Amino acid sequence: MHRLPHNAALLLIDLREDHGVPRGTARRNNPAMEANVTRLVEAWRASGRPVLPVEHTARWPGAPLHYSAVVGTTLEGELARRGIGTLVLTGLATDRCVSTTARMAANFGFTTYVVADATATFERLGPDGRRHGADEVQAIALAELNGEFATIVDTASVLAALRAEPTLIEGGPHYARTTAAVEEA
Repeated sequence: MHRLPHNAALLLIDLREDHGVPRGTARRNNPAMEANVTRLVEAWRASGRPVLPVEHTARWPGAPLHYSAVVGTTLEGELARRGIGTLVLTGLATDRCVSTTARMAANFGFTTYVVADATATFERLGPDGRRHGADEVQAIALAELNGEFATIVDTASVLAALRAEPTLIEGGPHYARTTAAVEEA
């Protein structure tokens, strides 16, 4: 895994209770998602990096949702104001809001990571009436993002990258001030 800049932001996408559950089904993959997100949030906060919750809502009843956290929101401006160039995405649903956010973030020039085991999705009904299981939908969504729009990582590798960064100077953690991910030596 790449090292993470001191100001890499952890995005928590649509992680409020019951958000994004498709009508008529609650079959979701990755029951460990919440525990992995919790571990990431604790480590992120301990490192002093920004944690940014993102919630998709319609602006008025019946209005269409923008599935990207960076379209129709103030997030891009906030990230620019803070000098953030690296995003680490977690949350729901991998094939919708997480995927769209990753694609748009990459298009806007952000270095983007998706934490596979800190995301989840639901089963989907195809246009032919075939039900696609949540694990299948998750695998395809991650495969579509991998290498083109985002680097797919897991919680353990992100935590290891965070642990590799700090050096204890004058009693507290200090981080290398970089604006882009750098290969590990």
